[in-house]
Amino acid sequence: MAVNEKLLPDSPIVGIKGSKVQKAVRITPSFEEFQRIIEDVRKQPFNADAADSGNFLEFMGLAGVGQAEIGNLIRDDIDFEKERIRLYRVKTSTPYYIPLYPQLKPILERMKVREMRHDEKIFVIKDGKKALVGACRRLGLPA
Repeated sequence: MAVNEKLLPDSPIVGIKGSKVQKAVRITPSFEEFQRIIEDVRKQPFNADAADSGNFLEFMGLAGVGQAEIGNLIRDDIDFEKERIRLYRVKTSTPYYIPLYPQLKPILERMKVREMRHDEKIFVIKDGKKALVGACRRLGLPA
């Protein structure tokens, strides 16, 4: 704007190169470490949401999806007959489906999902970061 108004002869940012943003390296735990993390989250005596946090993180890990996708998951999104789960892309609200993997069925049974109202949310919590970070710290695993 200042260049257009002839207040400056040239833009002060001419010749400055932007720095390249490094992508974050995400460390994936082994399956054994994953099981230890879930166990640690569930056994926290002073966390009223320990069981909910454990279910949330376990489902997320076994389904291979992020917390944004499962944070708003409702009973109607789980189709036991067709054995699939409808998820929504967060930015576009576009639905997509993943299989109802065999390893997810025990979690859903334990949570009594079949007995929920059709519009009831599957998970009480929407963010498992605090529980995950705490468990990794207690177990000596990278965050």
